[in-house]
Amino acid sequence: MVVALSFRVDTNTISGDDCVMNIDIYDTYVRTAEHHLLHFYVLLPSGEGRKATLYAREWLCSIGKTAEEISLEICRYYHSEITSPEIQQHISAHRYFIIQMEGCPVLAV
Repeated sequence: MVVALSFRVDTNTISGDDCVMNIDIYDTYVRTAEHHLLHFYVLLPSGEGRKATLYAREWLCSIGKTAEEISLEICRYYHSEITSPEIQQHISAHRYFIIQMEGCPVLAV
């Protein structure tokens, strides 16, 4: 499953009272013990890149993958942008946000 999402904010429409969050996006690839490749983005506040790998592993545990079952092949800086209010709210509450790209399990909502 490929998910294409855009969370750009037109900064010309933001008033001085609105708070925006700059985020860094880390392009992440994981190989499971079953040799499945998972591709996802880790979004976190700008300047906290040293935590991207930690958050990738935390999310993988939340979907039932233990550290012994995964090989974190790549977790590299992709780009920075201003995020949407919805993702900003999620990051404020949970420290990070994951966008599933390819090979990730479909979880019940």
